[in-house]
Amino acid sequence: MIVGFDDIRRTFGEWAAAARANRLFRFGMVGASLITILDQATKYVIVHVVNLPDNHFVRCAKNPVEFCHQIQISPIFDLTYVENKGASFGLLAGELQARVIVLAIDLALAVWLAMWLRRRGHLGAAIGVGALFALGVGASLAVIPADIIPRLLLSLISLVVAGWLTVWLARLNRPLSVAGVALIIGGAVGNLFDRVAYGHVVDFLDFSGLHFPWVFNFADAAINVGVALLALDWLRERYVLKRGSAER
Repeated sequence: MIVGFDDIRRTFGEWAAAARANRLFRFGMVGASLITILDQATKYVIVHVVNLPDNHFVRCAKNPVEFCHQIQISPIFDLTYVENKGASFGLLAGELQARVIVLAIDLALAVWLAMWLRRRGHLGAAIGVGALFALGVGASLAVIPADIIPRLLLSLISLVVAGWLTVWLARLNRPLSVAGVALIIGGAVGNLFDRVAYGHVVDFLDFSGLHFPWVFNFADAAINVGVALLALDWLRERYVLKRGSAER
């Protein structure tokens, strides 16, 4: 079955109608926008007002043998400028990691495309298209500069996550889940802006005095709190369902 323009338009119309009818959707989108604004405002202050990337080059408070761009605030918290080319808390910052992940995604998509064509009786096309798809993306990775691959990969992931969660948000009717999704969308978009504008994510919240090893930002915090709220809501729903089943 080939999806046509009419199918796409009908699906979008159904989603838009659900979003307009869902009061929580509007609250969620406003919340996500506020998170993004807060994240970008704090980063603007750090980069352009305090000018931490160019100033305050001192011995790191918690590791005096090293130097870093840092404003020492208290024994447990400092403002430390870090250019993060990975995901939240520096994950996937390595070029090799990014290449492996992109190739794995490429292979999975090639296999899925080949199986989809095979189920429709197009064996030759399945083999040819699947092979060309895999080779095309693989060749692209070979010529794209290595330092750009993590940026492209993580930007794409941020776009897909934010888009999918926005679609899901239109049909959510539980406030805790709406709050969690809004936090994740806002954080993902905030970090996406950084990758587009700077080529890296600006991190500056340093709680190494509490033995927390990563420097992060408000977007990272929002994403992780959002995931925790979704998990909490899911556990609560399971508890309610089990309790309801036991009382019958």
